[in-house]
Amino acid sequence: MHYRKKEARNEAKEREAKIKAQKFHDAVSKFINLRLSGHKDLEFLRGIENLLQISPEFVVLWHYRKEILIDFAKSIDTTIDEQIEDNKGDSRNDLLLKLDSLCSNELNFIENCLKISPKSYATWHHRVWLIQFMNHPDYQKEINLCNQCLQLDERNFHCWNYRRFIVKLAKIPTIEEFNFTTKKIDDNFSNFSSWHYRSYLYKKLLDENQDINVIKSMIEKDLIMVKNAIFTDPNDQSPWLYLRWLLNHQKMLEKPISVARSIAINAIQIEIDECPSSITDFKIIADGYIYKIQIDFNPIENNHHHHRLIVKFDEETIEQTFQIIDQIDCQVYLERNLSDQSQIENFDSKIEDLLILLEIEPDSKCKYY
Repeated sequence: MHYRKKEARNEAKEREAKIKAQKFHDAVSKFINLRLSGHKDLEFLRGIENLLQISPEFVVLWHYRKEILIDFAKSIDTTIDEQIEDNKGDSRNDLLLKLDSLCSNELNFIENCLKISPKSYATWHHRVWLIQFMNHPDYQKEINLCNQCLQLDERNFHCWNYRRFIVKLAKIPTIEEFNFTTKKIDDNFSNFSSWHYRSYLYKKLLDENQDINVIKSMIEKDLIMVKNAIFTDPNDQSPWLYLRWLLNHQKMLEKPISVARSIAINAIQIEIDECPSSITDFKIIADGYIYKIQIDFNPIENNHHHHRLIVKFDEETIEQTFQIIDQIDCQVYLERNLSDQSQIENFDSKIEDLLILLEIEPDSKCKYY
């Protein structure tokens, strides 16, 4: 198959493989029975290691290791220093140091398993659990591990997910991760995972209320970078997909005015037709981002006439005209997105680039874009 020459059967090798498989099966069965019997001795960790190095995806064995470590940690919590004499056992501090050593060894063992199977679900899940289990994990060491794994395989999505997990725990600034994706993209324009992570980080920057002008500047630089990537390899899908995302999500910069519940209601001033109106209701209608305010308003003039609504909040003044006859709800928000004209200019610029690219590469798939 696939132009590989068929090898003749080797009965001796087949018999040897069957013997190894049977030994592995017997060893696994032994530890499963020990687990069912409630045995959680630390000495079993070594035997389980040998089996997981052969098959890192064996979830049951990872669970058994987890239970052994948890049981040892619980035994420390129930240990009272006064009840332990020097000649009868270790002190509580000694046991805590031993637990730290066990966790450190476990991290090293997991790393060895990842070298055997870098995309093992069970192995990565066990490392996530262990980091949460440890008292003082070294987050920088975990970031370094991610860097090494991504150097070997830049599309290892297990590693990217684990990196996001560590970044959240370590509270690494979003802008630092953004710079990391820039470096990975500079290394290889075809790194789809880095482009994708970049789009996720933009949303985080917005959630963190990063300066909107700074984000606009970053987007402008990204448009130049993605253009260079496309002209470098027009048939590479990664930059094309990211460009489409950029152009479709420029409106993500739109930020409605939000009113926190901690703000006193009297801090909001509402006028209709230059007459102050009192607020009688104040409730959330969209995940904490939009607040619906009910006001007392009895127009003297005909309802068909236009009325002027003024909202003052935090030194902002917003005006809007409306008619009662066709107005059910009135939402007033402040647009902080790129202007329509700016978006049109961006699209025109991209169309120009595509036409130039088609002249250079007439067979390029960009014409379908």
